[in-house]
Amino acid sequence: MNFLNKKNDNVTTANVVDNHLILSIPNAETPVLWRMELKKTGAASFEVKEDKNGSYLLVVKPTKTTSETIAPFEDKQDAIDALMAASNALQNAPTDATTVSVGSNTKPTKKQVKNNTANVTNDNKAGSTWLIIILGTAVTIGLFAYLSGKAPQDTTLNAQTISSIQKSSPQTATGVPVSADDFLKGL
Repeated sequence: MNFLNKKNDNVTTANVVDNHLILSIPNAETPVLWRMELKKTGAASFEVKEDKNGSYLLVVKPTKTTSETIAPFEDKQDAIDALMAASNALQNAPTDATTVSVGSNTKPTKKQVKNNTANVTNDNKAGSTWLIIILGTAVTIGLFAYLSGKAPQDTTLNAQTISSIQKSSPQTATGVPVSADDFLKGL
């Protein structure tokens, strides 16, 4: 089978694999397989420009001042088709929090990063608050129980106890010796 003469093999294909844009451009004046790492590139633009020789160039501009020619084309429509293939690959690429696709807004903005950080911080604060409340309550109950055991017992005599001691005592005069048995009978 002759692969070079098949029309379908001369079509530009583009895929995003492992955060790399891969362009296969067999229909260019100089056929090329081109690869670009999306994470390191950041925001870039793709353009089709006509050069002084009448060729149409598919160009990537990673910055405003620099550009790189990907492939030259004889026909403007072929260059535009290659541009659209790259665009479709980037638009349909799987995205995650760390993926930065060229030409789309999948890179989180500073505000989004700040909001995500604030949400995580607020969630941590809510959990910390409950933990502090529970630990504080446990410490308070523990201290109360400990100090209750250490508190002196009620040693004050009430009026009823004093009068019963005095009534049972055989001698009510102060300073008169009394036997221990007589003194303790009233208790």
